[in-house]
Amino acid sequence: MKNQIGIIGGGAAGFFAAISIKEMNPSINVVLFEAGSRCLKKVKISGGGRCNVTHQCFDPIKLSNFYPRGQKELLSAFSQFQPQDTIRWFQSHGIELVPEEDGRIFPRTGNSQTIIDCFFELCRKHQIKILKKTPVTQILKDSSGFLIRSHEQEFRCDQIFMTTGSSPQGHELARGLGHTIEPPVPSLFTFQIKESWVKGLAGVSVPAVEVSIREGKKIKIKERGPLLMTHVGLSGPVILKASSWGARYLSEINYQADLRINWLSDPPQMGYGSEFYGKVKGMTEETLREWLLHKKKSNPKKDIKNERLGVLPKRFFQKILELCEIPQDQKWAQLSKKNIHLLSDALLRMDLQMVGKNTFKEEFVTAGGVSRKEVDFKTMQSKKTPGLFFAGEVLDIDGMTGGFNFQNAWTGGYIGAKSLASMKKDSESL
Repeated sequence: MKNQIGIIGGGAAGFFAAISIKEMNPSINVVLFEAGSRCLKKVKISGGGRCNVTHQCFDPIKLSNFYPRGQKELLSAFSQFQPQDTIRWFQSHGIELVPEEDGRIFPRTGNSQTIIDCFFELCRKHQIKILKKTPVTQILKDSSGFLIRSHEQEFRCDQIFMTTGSSPQGHELARGLGHTIEPPVPSLFTFQIKESWVKGLAGVSVPAVEVSIREGKKIKIKERGPLLMTHVGLSGPVILKASSWGARYLSEINYQADLRINWLSDPPQMGYGSEFYGKVKGMTEETLREWLLHKKKSNPKKDIKNERLGVLPKRFFQKILELCEIPQDQKWAQLSKKNIHLLSDALLRMDLQMVGKNTFKEEFVTAGGVSRKEVDFKTMQSKKTPGLFFAGEVLDIDGMTGGFNFQNAWTGGYIGAKSLASMKKDSESL
């Protein structure tokens, strides 16, 4: 069949590419191959079932900084298609998107099925053939294009668009077509912690902490942000950032790491008053001790346990007192210099031991995939095999949580579709 494009993988990037190709050039036949019985599985569960479509960040430079792997390549790609374009695209297809305070953008319906229904309706409209339960086992390149094999079936395509996500089979297909695969490792995960007291505070969140992953005295990764304690250890934005930027390093050391936490990393947000912090990033030991001494003098008869230390949760602060072996009924007037030192140490330099990882909800993200060096990000075409295109997580690209991984899928799908559609128009005009 002439002018046929095969899209391997029925996820976000695959559907977006398929629809975009047909909208740009309706004369092209598009066939989408999905190994499983369901398409768009990640779209369905994203954002707790609401689908975090993209993020409210419209500056390509700032946007690219949310990708630990792919930052440089996506900077140019986002100049072609970025979140503003994503919003316009969905709005033009009848879906209104709304931002939340943290920048995440969802369909106004608050239901991921809205996105899925839109994609399937557009596939019907444009007569895009979807072959479910059709795993591609081999792709062969010859002078006339590509031969796709699936079980006992064979399909001929002029070009191939691979959007297989982190699927090992997708990586093998890419390897068979001459590509290097960067070893896949998990990204975006929570930390299992050895210390049992952390698990006892499950559900407690601290709004501004600094977490560093250390190798002896050397700091390997350092991140700031909100932290959440769970029944197995630590989660929250600061942990997810650390897991993402440290994905390869943490994999190499088998997720066994020394952590150091500064629970008072952002004093302007901690409610201390300007007299207790200067023009420094983070509460210093000196200013913290001054604050504790201030409390000792101003509230001598009050129980220390009832103090709200900035915005640190009271339950958490009481646990810190327990770890420092400070009696819960002790008054501020009884606070000794030794206890001030112990409190300062626990709040500014707490050491914990990471002993494993856990997947972050259902939103599993992988670092690794097709080497970025082997793809032209102006077209998303392979530099190794002409006529082969890539988009989404099949590439060695991964972003932070918050809609960034979907934006990578939309961007790559659009750019590849634009290139393929224009190639076909050029060939048709000859």
